[in-house]
Amino acid sequence: MRESVLLGGGSFWGLDAALSALAGVLEVCPGYAGGSVSNPTKQLVDSGVSGHVEVVRVVYNPDVICFRLLLKAFFVLHDPTIANSGELGLPGLQHASVIFCYTTQQREMALEKIDQISKQYKSKGAVQTQVRPAPKFWDAEPENTGYYLFNADRDPYCSTVLRPILRKFARQFWPHLCLPESIRDRNPFE
Repeated sequence: MRESVLLGGGSFWGLDAALSALAGVLEVCPGYAGGSVSNPTKQLVDSGVSGHVEVVRVVYNPDVICFRLLLKAFFVLHDPTIANSGELGLPGLQHASVIFCYTTQQREMALEKIDQISKQYKSKGAVQTQVRPAPKFWDAEPENTGYYLFNADRDPYCSTVLRPILRKFARQFWPHLCLPESIRDRNPFE
């Protein structure tokens, strides 16, 4: 069984690296959604003129990983209280916190999760995450797939911004990562 969802929360490089590591996630593909231009490029999307959001298309097996766990992981990976931006307040709609749903059930669970975390973030500000029906998805350029894995030590954004976020993610989601059984019980973060 396969289901899909589009998630946007800051740079898609971090979402790609983290969500790809979850057991039950079959595919994560960086791309763009929600804009008005056909075949957008990263340069065009980053300019803000296309109206697209950087997202990842997550294809998952709901018999192995539930949608609620994907939502929990998504909200650990970015600050949903920063309007139209992602990590460290990156400007623009292209880094908005958004969940593009394919089903009514996904929509209901996403709204429920937002309501739940709104209570946690109350002192920081309102949760800005939007929940919308899934629009046309455009694949990002090939060099954006697995970008963090190939550039973690070469790109300052990866090493200074994404690495701490991904370490926090690994610490919290260790039991849910695709790991051999022999090391699953030895979480180095505990």
